Amino acid sequence: MIIRDALPEDAAATCRVLRRSITELCTADHGNDPAILAAWLANKTPEIVHSWIAQPGGSILLAIEDNRLLGVAGVTDKGEITLNYVSPDERFRGVSRALLRAAEARARERGNSRCTLISSETAHRFYLSAGYADVGAPQGKYGTAGSHPMTKALHTDAATVRSLAQTDRDVVEAFLKKHAAKSMLLRSNLYAAGLQDRGEIYHASYLGAFRDGALIGLIAHCWNGMLLPQAPEAADLLALQDAALALPCMIERGITGICGDDRQVGILLKALDLAEMSVRKNSHEKLLALSLAYIVAPPDLAQGFVSCRRAELRDLPFLLEWRFAYTIEALGAARENIKAEEERAALRRQIERGDSFVLEHSHSRQPLSHAAFNAMVPDTVQVGGVFTPPVLRGKGYARAVVAGQLQIARSEGVEAAVLFTASSAGIRAYEAVGFREIGEFGLVLLKKPWFPPAGR
Repeated sequence: MIIRDALPEDAAATCRVLRRSITELCTADHGNDPAILAAWLANKTPEIVHSWIAQPGGSILLAIEDNRLLGVAGVTDKGEITLNYVSPDERFRGVSRALLRAAEARARERGNSRCTLISSETAHRFYLSAGYADVGAPQGKYGTAGSHPMTKALHTDAATVRSLAQTDRDVVEAFLKKHAAKSMLLRSNLYAAGLQDRGEIYHASYLGAFRDGALIGLIAHCWNGMLLPQAPEAADLLALQDAALALPCMIERGITGICGDDRQVGILLKALDLAEMSVRKNSHEKLLALSLAYIVAPPDLAQGFVSCRRAELRDLPFLLEWRFAYTIEALGAARENIKAEEERAALRRQIERGDSFVLEHSHSRQPLSHAAFNAMVPDTVQVGGVFTPPVLRGKGYARAVVAGQLQIARSEGVEAAVLFTASSAGIRAYEAVGFREIGEFGLVLLKKPWFPPAGR
């Protein structure tokens, strides 16, 4: 895909894309109302589009591939983005994102420090994900309920993106520690494997964004296809994603999901233009944290009626069944798609590392609940995989197993814990142990690995 300036002879094809995009893709705005469509399409004629291409003071930009017109953007020399439409035949390829970047670059070249636009309802989330902010009430152009005025500051000093190597480890650790609670998977993988990628467990390809020599954001594409971001600024995050899509590992394993700060996950998901049918789970979860000096032990645990211990290999049979049930219930997987041997191997590793915990009845030794650490560094753990069989729920076992595992971690020098959950019942249980909400976390899992299309 290339982006170039439109020529006068492109007017007719450009007009066709504009009219099809509005008619077929913007139904959230016009609702197939003939009057709204007529008003919206009135100035989308070959003659008028030809005049836009020819007139000074602005640019009409086209995305082209193999002589096909993929999409159209327009931007004035004063920084107003007037068009951004993609052909209905070319959706989910990043065309709108590429055109927007090109329009912003043209505005920057013309000396602008800010872009403005009027967004349709259809595109509103897209522009929010690209760093634009609403600056007023919807204007209702053409009789629609949308037309959101939006603006975005343009960085004149775009970040430099490069691969990160072992020599960057200290810098990366210091950066992630500033965002510790929302970076536990990144911190844990870094602690376990460093900045290397041979496709092995915990390995990842890391990219960093730098400005004035300082690391301001990073993204990791992990051995299992998960994309882990930590880049507070949307422009830096999108630059990192673009670079990540060109990594060799992306061709080999694709993207299986995204996990991290909820806003950042949303930006990446929107930028990938994934069809909703590709997503198995898209969860907006609460992030909770606890200083282990303040664990509140539930009465049954404090009085010794139940006890928590590290799981042992003898527990594999029932823990594997619980793991299957958790994967289906919490992660939205279908039983037939669960790879039993891979799950068994992962559970075995977890037990051998000492990251898996079982709550049991102190006298009968009946197993009651399970929890694990899915990320761990010397000072902090991330709780995950909390599961109580349905017949044993409602008895406080989930909070007891979490409190018990954290008591063990505290005795070994761990100082803090974090976890994320979308369950209101889970939030109440964890708050009873002492956790407090500190933010929002996003988890997206895909039905199958997604690979960047050729030419993206």
